[in-house]
Amino acid sequence: ARMDYADFNNRVANKSLETLWYPSKSFPDYNVFTQVFATFYTPPPGFGWDVYNNDDPIQDDPTLEDYNVDSRVADFISYCQQHAAWFRTNNLLVPMGSDFNYRQAEDWFRNIDKLIYYVNRATNGTINLMYSNPAIYVEMANASYSGWPQK
Repeated sequence: ARMDYADFNNRVANKSLETLWYPSKSFPDYNVFTQVFATFYTPPPGFGWDVYNNDDPIQDDPTLEDYNVDSRVADFISYCQQHAAWFRTNNLLVPMGSDFNYRQAEDWFRNIDKLIYYVNRATNGTINLMYSNPAIYVEMANASYSGWPQK
């Protein structure tokens, strides 16, 4: 998850944060789909809801003074749009969590559920936010692109 900043910047410029890695010359038919995360393997800034984070929860009750769903949705959409430009497909894997997170799992899932609901509603299908996993992501990425850079 960590790499030299110059290598990272080069990969962003060339949209090569995702590659097919061929780890062995002895087995040339075997490869591994790899990706360098933009934020290592942590959630986007401002979107961590564990005991170690001080990020504001998504407050969607407009009668409360700390209502923030519109700004939180706008921030997340902005993050997605910025980072999507770094990749070759329209699929973006956004890690939500990090080491020792989810001690307050209910808070995480409550906020992620709200984020999914409000982002999907606000974007009218141009962004489809959903729970996923690496297997689904790789399947979707490979279904939409086949000319991956190779290492």
